[in-house]
Amino acid sequence: MILRKNYCLTPATLSNLPRTAQCRDESQESDLSNRVCSLDTPAMTRLQSEPTQNCGQHQPALWSFALLMIMVLVGCSSAGSKNMGSHGGVTIKGHSVTDVVLTTRDVFADNGFALAKAEPDRMIFERPGTRSDQIKYGSFGSPDVIIRAKVDLQEMGRETYFLRCDVFAVRDAGDTVLEDETRLILFSNKHYQKILDEVKQRVDNPKTTPASGN
Repeated sequence: MILRKNYCLTPATLSNLPRTAQCRDESQESDLSNRVCSLDTPAMTRLQSEPTQNCGQHQPALWSFALLMIMVLVGCSSAGSKNMGSHGGVTIKGHSVTDVVLTTRDVFADNGFALAKAEPDRMIFERPGTRSDQIKYGSFGSPDVIIRAKVDLQEMGRETYFLRCDVFAVRDAGDTVLEDETRLILFSNKHYQKILDEVKQRVDNPKTTPASGN
Protein backbone atom coordinates (compact mmCIF):
# COMPACT_ATOMS: atom_id res chain seq x y z
CA MET A 1 0.00 0.00 0.00
CA ILE A 2 1.29 3.43 -0.91
CA LEU A 3 1.00 5.92 1.88
CA ARG A 4 0.30 9.51 0.92
CA LYS A 5 -0.16 12.70 2.88
CA ASN A 6 -3.12 14.96 2.27
CA TYR A 7 -2.16 18.50 1.43
CA CYS A 8 -4.20 21.66 1.25
CA LEU A 9 -3.83 22.97 -2.32
CA THR A 10 -4.05 26.76 -2.31
CA PRO A 11 -2.77 29.26 -4.89
CA ALA A 12 0.22 29.99 -2.63
CA THR A 13 1.23 26.34 -2.32
CA LEU A 14 0.56 25.63 -5.98
CA SER A 15 2.84 28.45 -7.04
CA ASN A 16 5.69 26.93 -5.05
CA LEU A 17 5.31 23.44 -6.51
CA PRO A 18 7.75 22.33 -9.22
CA ARG A 19 6.37 21.76 -12.68
CA THR A 20 6.28 18.04 -11.89
CA ALA A 21 5.48 16.92 -8.37
CA GLN A 22 6.09 13.30 -7.53
CA CYS A 23 5.21 11.32 -4.40
CA ARG A 24 6.82 8.00 -3.76
CA ASP A 25 6.51 5.42 -1.06
CA GLU A 26 10.10 5.30 0.07
CA SER A 27 9.35 2.56 2.60
CA GLN A 28 8.33 -0.02 -0.03
CA GLU A 29 10.74 -2.08 -2.10
CA SER A 30 10.48 -4.17 -5.28
CA ASP A 31 8.07 -3.03 -7.97
CA LEU A 32 5.95 -1.04 -5.49
CA SER A 33 8.79 1.44 -5.16
CA ASN A 34 8.38 2.29 -8.83
CA ARG A 35 4.81 3.53 -8.42
CA VAL A 36 4.75 7.27 -8.88
CA CYS A 37 1.92 9.78 -8.77
CA SER A 38 2.56 13.08 -10.51
CA LEU A 39 1.01 16.40 -11.21
CA ASP A 40 1.98 17.21 -14.79
CA THR A 41 1.93 20.65 -16.31
CA PRO A 42 -1.63 20.49 -17.76
CA ALA A 43 -2.98 19.27 -14.44
CA MET A 44 -1.23 22.11 -12.60
CA THR A 45 -2.61 24.64 -15.06
CA ARG A 46 -6.14 23.29 -14.59
CA LEU A 47 -5.87 23.42 -10.81
CA GLN A 48 -4.57 26.98 -10.90
CA SER A 49 -7.39 28.10 -13.19
CA GLU A 50 -10.17 26.63 -11.00
CA PRO A 51 -11.48 28.48 -7.90
CA THR A 52 -9.61 27.17 -4.88
CA GLN A 53 -11.13 27.37 -1.44
CA ASN A 54 -9.28 27.49 1.81
CA CYS A 55 -9.34 23.94 3.17
CA GLY A 56 -10.10 25.20 6.63
CA GLN A 57 -12.80 27.74 5.84
CA HIS A 58 -15.61 25.27 6.63
CA GLN A 59 -14.05 24.10 9.88
CA PRO A 60 -15.50 26.90 12.09
CA ALA A 61 -19.00 26.11 10.85
CA LEU A 62 -18.49 22.39 11.45
CA TRP A 63 -17.10 22.99 14.91
CA SER A 64 -20.00 25.31 15.74
CA PHE A 65 -22.49 22.67 14.62
CA ALA A 66 -20.70 19.98 16.63
CA LEU A 67 -20.65 22.22 19.72
CA LEU A 68 -24.36 22.96 19.31
CA MET A 69 -25.19 19.26 19.11
CA ILE A 70 -23.11 18.55 22.22
CA MET A 71 -24.92 21.30 24.13
CA VAL A 72 -28.31 19.92 23.05
CA LEU A 73 -27.37 16.39 24.09
CA VAL A 74 -25.97 17.52 27.42
CA GLY A 75 -29.11 19.57 28.08
CA CYS A 76 -31.36 16.63 27.31
CA SER A 77 -29.19 14.37 29.43
CA SER A 78 -29.33 16.76 32.39
CA ALA A 79 -33.08 17.20 32.11
CA GLY A 80 -33.77 13.46 32.13
CA SER A 81 -30.70 12.18 33.91
CA LYS A 82 -32.64 10.95 36.95
CA ASN A 83 -34.82 8.57 34.96
CA MET A 84 -32.56 8.01 31.96
CA GLY A 85 -32.57 4.32 31.13
CA SER A 86 -35.49 3.57 33.44
CA HIS A 87 -39.13 2.80 32.68
CA GLY A 88 -40.38 5.95 34.36
CA GLY A 89 -39.61 8.71 36.80
CA VAL A 90 -41.47 11.49 38.58
CA THR A 91 -40.70 14.16 41.17
CA ILE A 92 -43.21 14.77 43.97
CA LYS A 93 -43.02 17.90 46.10
CA GLY A 94 -44.76 19.14 49.20
CA HIS A 95 -45.75 15.79 50.69
CA SER A 96 -44.46 13.46 53.38
CA VAL A 97 -42.68 10.23 52.58
CA THR A 98 -45.62 8.35 54.14
CA ASP A 99 -48.06 9.95 51.71
CA VAL A 100 -45.81 9.11 48.77
CA VAL A 101 -45.25 5.49 49.81
CA LEU A 102 -48.90 4.72 50.59
CA THR A 103 -50.13 6.36 47.40
CA THR A 104 -47.55 4.49 45.32
CA ARG A 105 -48.74 1.22 46.87
CA ASP A 106 -52.37 2.01 46.10
CA VAL A 107 -51.77 3.09 42.51
CA PHE A 108 -49.71 0.00 41.69
CA ALA A 109 -52.41 -2.15 43.30
CA ASP A 110 -54.98 -0.52 41.03
CA ASN A 111 -52.78 -1.56 38.10
CA GLY A 112 -52.65 -5.22 39.11
CA PHE A 113 -49.46 -5.20 41.20
CA ALA A 114 -49.08 -6.52 44.73
CA LEU A 115 -46.42 -5.22 47.10
CA ALA A 116 -43.86 -8.02 47.39
CA LYS A 117 -41.19 -6.26 49.44
CA ALA A 118 -40.73 -2.88 51.09
CA GLU A 119 -37.43 -1.27 52.04
CA PRO A 120 -36.68 2.26 53.29
CA ASP A 121 -35.76 3.45 49.80
CA ARG A 122 -37.34 0.82 47.54
CA MET A 123 -40.67 -0.89 46.95
CA ILE A 124 -40.94 -4.05 44.85
CA PHE A 125 -44.24 -4.87 43.19
CA GLU A 126 -45.17 -8.01 41.28
CA ARG A 127 -48.00 -9.19 39.08
CA PRO A 128 -48.60 -12.39 37.08
CA GLY A 129 -47.36 -12.20 33.52
CA THR A 130 -49.89 -12.01 30.73
CA ARG A 131 -49.95 -14.51 27.90
CA SER A 132 -47.97 -12.03 25.84
CA ASP A 133 -45.38 -11.79 28.64
CA GLN A 134 -45.09 -15.56 28.77
CA ILE A 135 -44.55 -15.79 25.03
CA LYS A 136 -41.92 -13.04 25.07
CA TYR A 137 -40.02 -13.93 28.22
CA GLY A 138 -40.94 -17.50 29.17
CA SER A 139 -39.01 -20.60 28.22
CA PHE A 140 -39.84 -24.25 27.59
CA GLY A 141 -38.69 -25.25 31.07
CA SER A 142 -40.30 -22.31 32.90
CA PRO A 143 -43.26 -20.93 30.97
CA ASP A 144 -44.67 -19.00 33.94
CA VAL A 145 -43.43 -15.41 34.14
CA ILE A 146 -44.13 -12.63 36.60
CA ILE A 147 -43.56 -8.93 36.02
CA ARG A 148 -41.55 -7.24 38.78
CA ALA A 149 -41.49 -3.44 39.18
CA LYS A 150 -38.77 -1.96 41.38
CA VAL A 151 -39.66 1.54 42.53
CA ASP A 152 -36.78 3.48 44.08
CA LEU A 153 -37.53 6.41 46.36
CA GLN A 154 -34.88 9.14 46.49
CA GLU A 155 -35.13 12.14 48.79
CA MET A 156 -34.20 15.29 46.87
CA GLY A 157 -34.88 17.85 49.60
CA ARG A 158 -37.42 18.81 52.22
CA GLU A 159 -40.67 17.03 51.29
CA THR A 160 -39.32 16.43 47.78
CA TYR A 161 -38.97 12.90 46.46
CA PHE A 162 -38.05 11.30 43.16
CA LEU A 163 -39.67 8.00 42.18
CA ARG A 164 -37.90 5.86 39.60
CA CYS A 165 -39.31 2.63 38.20
CA ASP A 166 -37.43 -0.29 36.62
CA VAL A 167 -39.38 -3.30 35.38
CA PHE A 168 -38.31 -6.91 34.82
CA ALA A 169 -39.79 -10.16 33.58
CA VAL A 170 -38.91 -12.93 36.04
CA ARG A 171 -38.72 -16.66 35.39
CA ASP A 172 -38.78 -19.13 38.28
CA ALA A 173 -39.60 -16.32 40.72
CA GLY A 174 -38.71 -17.16 44.31
CA ASP A 175 -36.26 -19.90 43.39
CA THR A 176 -32.93 -18.91 44.93
CA VAL A 177 -31.03 -20.85 42.27
CA LEU A 178 -33.06 -20.67 39.07
CA GLU A 179 -34.72 -17.25 39.35
CA ASP A 180 -33.84 -15.16 36.31
CA GLU A 181 -34.67 -11.49 35.70
CA THR A 182 -34.88 -10.00 32.22
CA ARG A 183 -35.20 -6.25 31.95
CA LEU A 184 -38.19 -5.16 29.89
CA ILE A 185 -37.36 -3.16 26.78
CA LEU A 186 -37.75 0.58 27.21
CA PHE A 187 -40.48 0.63 24.57
CA SER A 188 -42.68 -0.50 27.47
CA ASN A 189 -41.92 2.63 29.50
CA LYS A 190 -45.05 4.60 28.54
CA HIS A 191 -47.29 2.36 30.62
CA TYR A 192 -45.10 2.62 33.72
CA GLN A 193 -44.52 6.33 33.30
CA LYS A 194 -48.30 6.69 33.25
CA ILE A 195 -48.51 4.79 36.55
CA LEU A 196 -45.99 7.12 38.18
CA ASP A 197 -47.80 10.16 36.80
CA GLU A 198 -50.94 8.77 38.43
CA VAL A 199 -49.07 8.52 41.74
CA LYS A 200 -48.13 12.18 41.54
CA GLN A 201 -51.62 13.23 40.51
CA ARG A 202 -53.24 11.31 43.36
CA VAL A 203 -50.78 12.59 45.97
CA ASP A 204 -51.44 16.15 44.85
CA ASN A 205 -55.20 15.53 44.63
CA PRO A 206 -56.19 12.84 47.14
CA LYS A 207 -59.81 12.81 45.89
CA THR A 208 -58.74 11.81 42.37
CA THR A 209 -60.65 8.80 41.10
CA PRO A 210 -58.32 5.76 40.86
CA ALA A 211 -57.45 4.77 37.31
CA SER A 212 -58.10 1.18 36.28
CA GLY A 213 -54.93 -0.73 35.44
CA ASN A 214 -54.04 -3.22 32.74
